[in-house]
Amino acid sequence: MILISLLTCLIPCLFTFVISRFFLKKNRCVKQVTAIKSQLKSPENVRISSKLLHQKTDINSILIETSAAFFVVIDSDGKTLMMNRCFLRVLGYTVDQVLGTDYLSTFIPENERESLAKMFIEAQNFVPLQQLNQPIEQETGVLTNNGRKILVEWRIQPKFRTNGQLECFCCTGIDVTEHRQSQEQLHHSQEKYCSIVQEQTEPICRFVADGTLTFVNDAYCCYFSKTQEELIGHSFFPMIPAQYRDKIHSHLAKLSLSQPVTTREYQVLMPNGEIRWQQWTDQVITNKQGDTIVEFQSIGRDITERRLVEQESSRLASFALLDPNPIVEINLAGQVLYLNPQAMQLWPNLRQRGVHHPFLAGIPSMAKALQREGSLRREVKIDQVYYEQVLHYVEEISCFRIYAFNITERKQAEAQLIYNAFYDQLTGLANRALFMDRLRRAFRVAKQHRRINSLDRPYLLALLFLDLNRFQLVNDSLGNQVGDQLLRFFAHRIETCLRPTDTLARLGGDEFAILLEGIEDITQATRIADAIDNTLSLPFCLDKSEVFMSVSIGIALSTVLPVTPKIPQGKQLEEEGGSSLVVQPEDLLRNASIAMYRAKAEAQSCYVIFDSTMYSHAVDRLQLETDLRRAIERQEFMVYYQPIVSLATGQIIGFEALLRWQHPQRGLVYPTEFIPTAEETGLISPMDWWTLRQACHQMKLWQEEFQDIQPLTINVNLSCQQFTQPDLIQQIDAILQETELSANSLKLEITESQVMDNPDLVRNWLLQLKQRQINLCIDDFGTGYSSLSRLDNFPINTLKIDRSFVSRIGAPGKNAEIIQAIVNLAQTLNIEVVAEGIEASEQADSLLALQCEYGQGYLFSKPVDSHAARKLLMDGVNQLEINN
Repeated sequence: MILISLLTCLIPCLFTFVISRFFLKKNRCVKQVTAIKSQLKSPENVRISSKLLHQKTDINSILIETSAAFFVVIDSDGKTLMMNRCFLRVLGYTVDQVLGTDYLSTFIPENERESLAKMFIEAQNFVPLQQLNQPIEQETGVLTNNGRKILVEWRIQPKFRTNGQLECFCCTGIDVTEHRQSQEQLHHSQEKYCSIVQEQTEPICRFVADGTLTFVNDAYCCYFSKTQEELIGHSFFPMIPAQYRDKIHSHLAKLSLSQPVTTREYQVLMPNGEIRWQQWTDQVITNKQGDTIVEFQSIGRDITERRLVEQESSRLASFALLDPNPIVEINLAGQVLYLNPQAMQLWPNLRQRGVHHPFLAGIPSMAKALQREGSLRREVKIDQVYYEQVLHYVEEISCFRIYAFNITERKQAEAQLIYNAFYDQLTGLANRALFMDRLRRAFRVAKQHRRINSLDRPYLLALLFLDLNRFQLVNDSLGNQVGDQLLRFFAHRIETCLRPTDTLARLGGDEFAILLEGIEDITQATRIADAIDNTLSLPFCLDKSEVFMSVSIGIALSTVLPVTPKIPQGKQLEEEGGSSLVVQPEDLLRNASIAMYRAKAEAQSCYVIFDSTMYSHAVDRLQLETDLRRAIERQEFMVYYQPIVSLATGQIIGFEALLRWQHPQRGLVYPTEFIPTAEETGLISPMDWWTLRQACHQMKLWQEEFQDIQPLTINVNLSCQQFTQPDLIQQIDAILQETELSANSLKLEITESQVMDNPDLVRNWLLQLKQRQINLCIDDFGTGYSSLSRLDNFPINTLKIDRSFVSRIGAPGKNAEIIQAIVNLAQTLNIEVVAEGIEASEQADSLLALQCEYGQGYLFSKPVDSHAARKLLMDGVNQLEINN
């Protein structure tokens, strides 16, 4: 009944707020609001509303619950009595969660509670009738269930009992969070604009069409010796002499959306009475849609000194005698009237030759423009000297006066800047920017040729991408200066192999590119590649050393034969000649680069010609790298285990841990597919440590479960990258401590090449591992170049005979003798021997006869996941059957 009574009394309040909130700004609706309010207050309507409430069809409740505004009722003790559906949904609460809760401590941020509580207390002292007519407007923060803060604009209406005591607060609000954020962003943008403009040294202002200033920067205030308060809101026209005002009005009227920027020069009256010349660049400021001019912005520059010089030069001809620069006067017919001493010294025959002299050539054709404009500038070159001419029309004596300034140094500096922008400083060749410009130009020529001469002989472009092999070795061994010398010599040799029309460029480092235009087929490009290879057969003489170099070359044509074309999304390749595809300039450079890297990978090749499959492979490799990075984040890797068994008893003595990748689309991916990419991109290291940690953890679990099968060991491969990490030992110690696996249960596998590439470093690492009782194994033994006699220098526990020897046991050759020699040597050194790749029982029998103790391979089990490996431990392994 309390709620019904409360809602009945709230009908006028709610309707007044909802209707006035959205329609009060329209004058035609004010009367409607008043009429509705008076009707709702009538006894008849109150009776009807009460009746409807008792029938559970209360219109007011429906309006509250379906309203897009927030509605909450708070009693005099600050407890929440009611909250509408919209507010509950935004806050993330249910009705049961909020009813009876302390409103301030539950929903109001801590820093706002005190002020809001004070407002509620003060509201209790208001006269009820006055308060009903004057709701409290307040903006507060409100906390949602997940701790997010929103901003709400409230209209709070206290409700009083008949005895004058406060009964509750009825609060209606709207979410203004986004509106306030937009205001803050706008304010931030305005502040950023103002801060940038204020830092400028030139005077800058913004004004409307009548000249009233809306913004000025500090430089503007300083220039006119006025404050912002004295300028903003006032027109700048009073500061301009009267004779210029109409001209400026006309000038501003010419500004439009189609002509948004212009420049004007005029005099300005300064506060101290001084008149100074200014040059202003005006720009229109449009509305957000860009279709209406709302303001103008002007940037000024004081040109008083320049104007004074020009005026004095035209007025005082005697100053010309003192000027160190050439000054010449000619009449309108082109006859020389005057030469100052400097001009006579530089050009003794200038008077005789007149306008036929390079200094005056072309001036008669400029006469009308010069008379109209009053002053013009131009540049002339006389012999090897550049001059900038300032030409004035002297109306008083009807002549042209020419001031000349030697700008040779400036022109040379400009030329050097252009050279630096388009040429390589080390070799003098075109750089990447110039090369790409010529490549695009060549494509336009080729396209025009195809359109005009489509039936004639083909006009093809070829791009050769070159990379010096082992260049870094020269830099590291002989120094960067010798490396630079090598690049210069190399560039010179390449130039001897090219046609005059070919473009050679250095793209950067030891990478070069050659553009061949107008060739008929690929053989012309391959002949140049062969010539480059031949010229490198001779050594380079560098710093008293002879150095032989080789080069990897990728060749790409402007048309490629699509073997299995893969066109990237958003790109199109033009058809040419039925089966050929015309690529774009950037694609041609990319294709040649891809082919070059293929040539570098195939060490025996000097050059490789691009075909579309290479691009597909490059895209696939990039996708593989991307997927690899995501695989680490998504934990898509798995450790598989292949058992190592005793050939004599068939008992499992351990497992080798092998990394597998469970790709979400491609399924199970084997290491041979992703390990090379992981090594190149540096992703191998986190994968290696993850594998070691997982394998040690799993072995610890098996040892605890299968205590009767002891000792079980786990073999894990150490990569080359791990050997280069200074914290190798600390990482292994940490993993063993974390997994609680005993050190003698871990067997780390390394390859022969790892041992022999840096024997001293590896031996040091291995000795430290051996001191920790960690077992060490050489994997794929017999495929490398290590010496059997040097094995005793390393603390090795196990040798793994490579599968290539095992697979050929019984075949013609000396494989059995090699295995026997390895076994005998290992036994002499007290080293265990494991044979890899056993797939047939005959191989196992032969190895056992050769006194090989252990083996692994598909005969016993392929690599399986941890669940299947556990089953192998439970069931045992039958060495006479291949367990698939």
